[in-house]
Amino acid sequence: MHKYKRIISILVIGLLVSFSLSGCFGNNELVTNSQSLKDGLSEIDIDVDSANVIIEQGEEALITYSFPKNVNVDYSYENGKVTLKGKNGMSLFSSGSNSEVKITIPKDKELSVLTSKSDSGNISINNIKCEQINCELDSGNLTMSNNYAKKLIAKVDSGNISIDGDIESIEANADSGNVNLSGNVYIVKAETDSGDITIDSKKSQSEMRLNLDTDFGKITINGKSIN
Repeated sequence: MHKYKRIISILVIGLLVSFSLSGCFGNNELVTNSQSLKDGLSEIDIDVDSANVIIEQGEEALITYSFPKNVNVDYSYENGKVTLKGKNGMSLFSSGSNSEVKITIPKDKELSVLTSKSDSGNISINNIKCEQINCELDSGNLTMSNNYAKKLIAKVDSGNISIDGDIESIEANADSGNVNLSGNVYIVKAETDSGDITIDSKKSQSEMRLNLDTDFGKITINGKSIN
């Protein structure tokens, strides 16, 4: 009799543990939402735990975001500023690489500030006009192409920074990864702990204002190694 009670107790405990773990692992089913960004879009602020972020030129101002059900999403659009925060709920694992935030912006629209942060995921920004762009990644790659901005501040802990466009002032910091800059490069402050810094500019080295430093890596300017 005691043996059967022990078996039943073990089964009950097993079921309780299973239900508990199912809640911790979370529901990976994606939920997708789309919102129009009319009425003077001027500022973007994205802060996500685990998702890819894509910001690019499109026919209309639109945000589409996909997250699993266990992710707490806080979205608002007021006075021209779109804010989205996606934070993982009670889960042992991140929301996964399928999570995504995508914003399209019309060709004639110029933003004042664009801020994008992601703990785990890639950030891609293409064909955008903006006064200032701020990007921060713990683990992932930052890729930007054909953008116009007065100032860019980019920080990546583990991953590469690749920038191509017309950006007047760039601050780029990669702890473990490469920094690649091309286009109309002018004012640059770039640092890496472990990674190369490569600049391929339309300007000559003497025309640029450069402050470059790497602990373990190569520095190359317009095809010429300088360290």
